[in-house]
Amino acid sequence: MYLMTTDSRKILFISISVTLFTMAIIYYSFLIGRDIAERYTPLVDATMEIKLEATTAHLWFEEIMSGDETIDIQDIWDNLDQSEWYAQAMLDGGTNEEGTFLALNDPSLRNQIEETINGIHHFRQMAKNRWASQSISGIGSDIEQQFDLAFLKFNLSADSVESALQKARAEDLQAFKFTQLLLITLILILGTIIGGLSLRYNTRRIKNIDVLRLSDENVNTSQKQLLNVINGAKLGYWDWCYQTGEHVVNDEWLSILGLSRQDITNHISDWDGLIHPNDDEFMKKTVQTHIQSGKNYVVEFRMKHTDGRWVWIQGSGSVIEYDEKTREPLRLCGTHQDITKRKLAELREKSRTHVLELLTSGDLLPVILEAIVRGVEQENPDMLCSILLLDDEGKHLLIGAAPSLPDFYNAAIDGIEIGVGVGSCGTAAFTNERVIVEDIPNHPYWAPYKALASKAGLEACWSEPIRSTQGKVLGTFAIYHHEVNQPTKANVTLIEQVASLASIAIEKIQANLALKASDEQMQLVLAGADLGFWDWNIVTGKVDRNERWATMLGYTHKELKHTTNQWADFVHYEDREKAWQSISDVLEGRSKSHSLEYRMLTKEGGYRWVHDQANVMQRHSNGKPLRMSGTHSDITNRKLAEEKIKLAASVFSHAGEGIIITDDKATIIDVNDAFTNITGFSHEEAIGKNPRILQSGRQSPEFYAEMWQALQKEGYWSGEVWNRRKNGEVYAVMQTISAVRDVHGIATHYVSLGNDITQMKEHQNQLEHIAHFDILTNLPNRVLLADRLSQAMLQCSRHEQSLAVVFLDLDGFKHVNDTYGHDIGDELLIALSVRMKEALRENDSLARIGGDEFVAVLADLTTVEDCEPVLERLLLAASEPVTFDGIVLSISASIGVTLYPQDNVGADLLMRHADQAMYVAKESGKNRYHLFDTAQDDAVKVQRESLGAIRSALDNHQFVLHYQPKVNMRRGTVTGVEALIRWQHPERGLLNPIEFLPVIENNPMSIEMGEWVIDTALTQISQWQKLGLNLQVSVSVNIAAVQLQQPDFADRLMALLAAHPDVEPHYLELEVLETSALEDVYNVSTIMNACIALGVNFSLDDFGTGYSSLTYLRRLPANLIKIDQSFVRDMLYDEDDLAIVEGVIALAKSFKRDVIAEGVETIEHGTALLQLGCELAQGYGIARPMPASDIPAWISHWKPDVNWQT
Repeated sequence: MYLMTTDSRKILFISISVTLFTMAIIYYSFLIGRDIAERYTPLVDATMEIKLEATTAHLWFEEIMSGDETIDIQDIWDNLDQSEWYAQAMLDGGTNEEGTFLALNDPSLRNQIEETINGIHHFRQMAKNRWASQSISGIGSDIEQQFDLAFLKFNLSADSVESALQKARAEDLQAFKFTQLLLITLILILGTIIGGLSLRYNTRRIKNIDVLRLSDENVNTSQKQLLNVINGAKLGYWDWCYQTGEHVVNDEWLSILGLSRQDITNHISDWDGLIHPNDDEFMKKTVQTHIQSGKNYVVEFRMKHTDGRWVWIQGSGSVIEYDEKTREPLRLCGTHQDITKRKLAELREKSRTHVLELLTSGDLLPVILEAIVRGVEQENPDMLCSILLLDDEGKHLLIGAAPSLPDFYNAAIDGIEIGVGVGSCGTAAFTNERVIVEDIPNHPYWAPYKALASKAGLEACWSEPIRSTQGKVLGTFAIYHHEVNQPTKANVTLIEQVASLASIAIEKIQANLALKASDEQMQLVLAGADLGFWDWNIVTGKVDRNERWATMLGYTHKELKHTTNQWADFVHYEDREKAWQSISDVLEGRSKSHSLEYRMLTKEGGYRWVHDQANVMQRHSNGKPLRMSGTHSDITNRKLAEEKIKLAASVFSHAGEGIIITDDKATIIDVNDAFTNITGFSHEEAIGKNPRILQSGRQSPEFYAEMWQALQKEGYWSGEVWNRRKNGEVYAVMQTISAVRDVHGIATHYVSLGNDITQMKEHQNQLEHIAHFDILTNLPNRVLLADRLSQAMLQCSRHEQSLAVVFLDLDGFKHVNDTYGHDIGDELLIALSVRMKEALRENDSLARIGGDEFVAVLADLTTVEDCEPVLERLLLAASEPVTFDGIVLSISASIGVTLYPQDNVGADLLMRHADQAMYVAKESGKNRYHLFDTAQDDAVKVQRESLGAIRSALDNHQFVLHYQPKVNMRRGTVTGVEALIRWQHPERGLLNPIEFLPVIENNPMSIEMGEWVIDTALTQISQWQKLGLNLQVSVSVNIAAVQLQQPDFADRLMALLAAHPDVEPHYLELEVLETSALEDVYNVSTIMNACIALGVNFSLDDFGTGYSSLTYLRRLPANLIKIDQSFVRDMLYDEDDLAIVEGVIALAKSFKRDVIAEGVETIEHGTALLQLGCELAQGYGIARPMPASDIPAWISHWKPDVNWQT
């Protein structure tokens, strides 16, 4: 034991102070690092999720537009909703299963995120526009381009957010690392000072050596704690003695590069060969610049991992010690952080965005494929990549993009035939499976190409098939290495992602080329037929026309506007209304096709006749027209001088219509090639025959007679004809026949032009069927049902008969759907529809109007009983079990029936009444039918109107409370008031409860009104107290049975009391009807006890009317019994009523309950009650119910009758 000197104490004090100060700084540094990680990591992840969800939506949308029926469009909208959720969470904060996102405070970042959200909204709208306007014709459509541009703008916005976040995080991390460097410097300086002091005093005070050792150990402890913080932050740390080259690193520095302590010499030369060749010179200049300027540096560069890959490093460094004389650096230290994941993600996203930009801008496929390949190679410099495309025959691979492979190698494999053993790519394309060859020289697939690969320096090749959305092989994507190499999981994921991106690019380009070729072919056909073509996108209002449409009127294509208004301006004013009417008839479904001849204004101011033919080419699922297309043919010459019609050989041979030329006796003298293609009759077979060889028999002789009459009279006929081909097949043709007359007006020839419109007719028939029949069951739908019902009602009126409208709803069908799925549910609907149809009579109709609802129309009825057998058969058809794949399904049906004209309303109301009757059948136990009752319907209407009026009164505050005093007749005191509801009706005045409360009995509205009464009563108590009126009386409120028996009644009452904290609960008394309490004594008593615990009181109202037993009375915790006024009112005259009153009073005394009599209308009533021992009373003999404002004055002036106090 020794005594410390003053200097020793100073050293010890300084050491401990420095140690504590250092530990505080270390802990603060740790908090900063953790805050940076917690603040930025979820936000960066959220940015990636924003892009991932939107990109997934984009890819799926392209696949669904390409015809993939396995994708639900709702999934795409859900992806966009999820993308927007992440963006909103970055603004406002949010939590999901992935973690918690803190709201951003930086105004600049918030603005960028809001721009990203706007980008999501715009992209979603463009997707919806493209989905709504998808068409079989793509001529002139720019919606797809707008869609791609919207997605590109969104990506750029999201990229800017991610870059800003990465930059902010990098700046914070740089500041954090700089702080750590300063901390290291501070600790070293302090350690040096303390060490110097220790040496100085060591020679003077040997006895204090333990204290000095403690100081050194504290410094070492601080340094170790700092290294622990660095290791905890996953930072590599290095310390370099500049003079000796000695180099010390921590374990994390080694771990980042996959090194161990045995792999290094602890010399700066350990860095040799680790830095990427492209970054080596840059790093040397950075360090030299730092040494010269003395400024800290933070750089990003690559170092080689022991497994051969390059690791992206964010490095920082600083000189922490200089020679005091020469200012030469003595010691440097710094940190390394592995940022490979972020850098690779940035490179991959940049490459993907670049590819999408190329696709949007319409670049050629080789350019896009090379961009994909170079993006991968930039991300992974040790990889050489190629994309090979499968030729049209599906047998040979052609070079798509391989910029880094030697030219001789590409030339050798270009056009190679695929097959097993044809290298990695040939085998992958042939088997449609991934092929991984890690060692080319020793793999059998490469045996024929071993020398070629050796010459190119290739040692490994991994190949992935590029597949279309239908799974068809389009080509291969391959990665080569100069060394034997086995792919990691990340490599496999990369191969799959790049192959998928290449697939999108290839299919997109192929689709564009196919569309362009189709458009060009259509333009050639239209040009060959000399027809003007127009295409109207009804959704956008844009009208596209071809060049011939313009030149027909003397314009160039560029002079036209893409609007319907310009077309209307061109049409002659006398023809404009009928032209637009014809088009409107087609759009609204009144006509099947538009075919009209009218005049159009030319550029020179004249008019030309055109024959305009058009059809709606696309409709929405709801029947709304989306696109209409048609042709203009110039018929001016025919109109002006049909006698000058010439047999134009070029037009005759190239026309798309089948043309027949006959003499004046209708003998065929010539036909064109189109005629042969359409009819199957050759030129030789047709010459000399009559056009009757084409007749199908579908048209009557009268039809042809009218045709010839028109030709003779007008020289022209046009219409639809059903003809028969040579092979017997019947087809439809739009035929135009013109008479060619000589100068004397005599017909010398007839020319017939016919267009085969069979497919168009079939398409129209299909659309018409879809519009009138249910797709699943092929039963009539609601539209056709309405038509048939209207016709049946007309028949009933004419023949004085009746019909029944039968509304059928399947019981238990939802359970089948939920349990076995919609496919089984659909099969069940089909089976039941067949059964029910068979259960009907021949003239009856059955329709499916949606879901599991069917409607039958039973015609030719005389009485109600006529339809009962049919109804029974329908119930049986629905209830008999149905078996699918071993599953036995048993359901039933509820049927509602109404008769016409007994139920003398329109078709819509008949349906509604049958529907109402069906619900009555369902509520009555299901598997039955119910006949609509008009009288009951009227009562329901009155009930519904009354409920509506009460709801309106409640919403408009028309209800008020009046209060009737309750008194102690003997003492002359007021004991309370009873709150009684009144309706201040705007037209009928003040209404008593009997006029409206029965309407809402057992209706949920009664609960709402009951709570309003309690809340209003509590408010009134509070107002009386605030006015200084110390009334000291309770307010009783009547509680309906349905309200009291609610499970949460006590909780709701507690909430109402809590809303009026200035009102003591004992001022509130709840009056419960005896009959209500007896419905469920146990439950009601439980609820009453819970309310009593809140401080309120209970009374048992209308006692004596419920036939309660003494056991029940004992179990009900009411402290007041209220004798029903019906007994009190007649007690003076009726001995039975008097006996009941005496019995109730005696019963109350036996159970130690207070008793009050209501209905005290005279002084004599009160006197009699007092004689029986009942002092509490209320009634008209004391006071009538009055507004709350009158209560204080009444209480202050009321005095009991003198007879009551004697």
